[in-house]
Amino acid sequence: MDLNANILNLNGTVGGTSSSAANGFKGGLGSSLNIGGTGALGTLRFISGAQVLTSLSVNRTSSGSVILGTNLTIGNASTGSLTLTNGVVDVGSKRSRWHRSNNLRTMVT
Repeated sequence: MDLNANILNLNGTVGGTSSSAANGFKGGLGSSLNIGGTGALGTLRFISGAQVLTSLSVNRTSSGSVILGTNLTIGNASTGSLTLTNGVVDVGSKRSRWHRSNNLRTMVT
């Protein structure tokens, strides 16, 4: 799914078992992902060469969790934000990078 510099709001669950680098979300600068809802979301995968978002927001309650199934870069040297309000973002052995000059907002509840 190509985010194409748009905002995607996910409030349900995602599924699928493919580990192919050709299957998943196609991010890019200008693309944002807002994750809400409750419980386990599932595993997010981004296709090779498009593992970047301008912003990521997670507010998933009731033992909410998100698993990152690929590497992901948030923002670049001039723009981007990561907002963690509720829930767990499990990066496992993957890398999640964001530039320290950008906004990182977290809330502990």
